[in-house]
Amino acid sequence: MTSLELRNISATSKTGAKLRNISLKVEEGDYIVLLGPTGSGPTEVLQVIAGLLKVDSGEILLNGREITDLPPEDRNVSMVFEQFNLFPHMSVLDNLLYSARVRREDIAQKEKVAEEIISMVRLDGREDAISRELSGGMQQRVGVARAVVASSEILLLDQPYRALDAKIRAELRMEVRNIVKGLNLSCVHSTHETEEAMLVADKVAIFKDGHLEQFGTPEEIFDNPATAFVASFLAESNNWDVREMGEKVRISEQVALDYDRENYSGDYSKVIIRQHAIDLFFDEDPPEGWSSYEGTITKIRLLGESIRITVRVGDVDFIVRELINPNLRTVDRLEGQRVVLGFPVEEVRLY
Repeated sequence: MTSLELRNISATSKTGAKLRNISLKVEEGDYIVLLGPTGSGPTEVLQVIAGLLKVDSGEILLNGREITDLPPEDRNVSMVFEQFNLFPHMSVLDNLLYSARVRREDIAQKEKVAEEIISMVRLDGREDAISRELSGGMQQRVGVARAVVASSEILLLDQPYRALDAKIRAELRMEVRNIVKGLNLSCVHSTHETEEAMLVADKVAIFKDGHLEQFGTPEEIFDNPATAFVASFLAESNNWDVREMGEKVRISEQVALDYDRENYSGDYSKVIIRQHAIDLFFDEDPPEGWSSYEGTITKIRLLGESIRITVRVGDVDFIVRELINPNLRTVDRLEGQRVVLGFPVEEVRLY
């Protein structure tokens, strides 16, 4: 059984990025994604696990054995970097067997394992190809295969698809997840891409300024974000300061919002309504029980499959994001039109 645990880890990188009291547990077969803005902590956590960043305090346990002060070569973890880091003069097979040769392991046995992994990552027939003869996606699969052949207990992926174009990135991230799951490996993967994290992770850890903001399944953190930062990071949101709390929560001189008073008591400083949670109503009324406000459409932006609409309500702008539908196709005619916007009361989130 392979498990990894970080206990109250604090560390400072050479760039000045800090980790502050991070505790995190990876169970056998978990695919964990560390998500956050650049410099917020995900890459630094991987470096700590790999032994590339010395901790200031805390413990790292691998299968119950403390590895906090062990050098990287003694930790039995493999890290796949954004840049692939393949040996350019070596073939695919030689890249996979490099670690075994350095460790003086049984090459014949490792070669059998390597051939199986090559087939699994769909590189059959390319065993003798050198790096420059492979596409970016193929090189990344070689990087993952090399880590697997090294028989590491934990696979670490540091922004592994950042250097790839969008189409290859979309295809490869699910391929790699399937490989990891098929081999029952434990994996920790860092990224700045929300969609990537939500798509491949069993659990997501969200970081801000070196702090772990929330850890849970994609569904848990999306439906119940613990902080204003998590709510806004996972979905485009309307954010306002609270000006006054009472029967309603006031966000401006002219606009006060209904909220679920049973679930909120005390003082709050921020109001968030996610853009996708707001609907527009042109010829019909909002569903019973929804909050609704009349306003004027002031701006429209097409964003591929969706459309972002700014609606002025009193002295406040509401941003609404909707999928393109027939009612919104003639967008040039909508600016200046009066409209009713509505949303369920529970979508008003206070922090």
